[in-house]
Amino acid sequence: MLENLVAWVLNNYVGEYLENLNTDQLSIALLQGQVELENVPLKKSALRKFDIPLKVKSGLLGKLTLSVPLTRLRSEPWVIKMSDLLVLLEPSTSVRYDVANVEIYEQAKKEQQLEDLEKYHKRQLLSYWGLPNPDSASEQNWWGASLVSAIVNNIQLVLTNVHIRYEDDITLSNNTPFACGVRIHNVSMQTTDSHWVF
Repeated sequence: MLENLVAWVLNNYVGEYLENLNTDQLSIALLQGQVELENVPLKKSALRKFDIPLKVKSGLLGKLTLSVPLTRLRSEPWVIKMSDLLVLLEPSTSVRYDVANVEIYEQAKKEQQLEDLEKYHKRQLLSYWGLPNPDSASEQNWWGASLVSAIVNNIQLVLTNVHIRYEDDITLSNNTPFACGVRIHNVSMQTTDSHWVF
């Protein structure tokens, strides 16, 4: 069962970006609560879902480590650490800017903001009048009922030593090649509670 959970976490969070991610051989390393994969290539299609005019020319993830808290699966964070990530980007001529998609996205974003404001206003009114919020009880029960949702709520992602290089030989008018890069020492993402506490 634990192997299936680990495979699900890896496939959901990094599987769509990494080539040849084989989660079938995880059982041996899981006994120690740590899974490590080394020198995993990036998929050429890793950026496709973001609809940006860039594509991965090549990329390599030096080390991927998943730390699983074996004794506290629900309460302790599952930590995905990725280090020595090298990405070479180039312009993608197949991605076209689509105004309609941007407008649909912006409209959905505005509708979500309105919905969030309405929920917030409703909670404030119910709180002011001292009435229970029927939505929060059902949400808490649903989120607390499943091990998978507890894991998702405790995922931490740590990126260290990321080097992104962009090479372009088609953008400039005279096809003069140019390159630039950025190096990121450390990026960390982790979930918080409603009060922004880790």
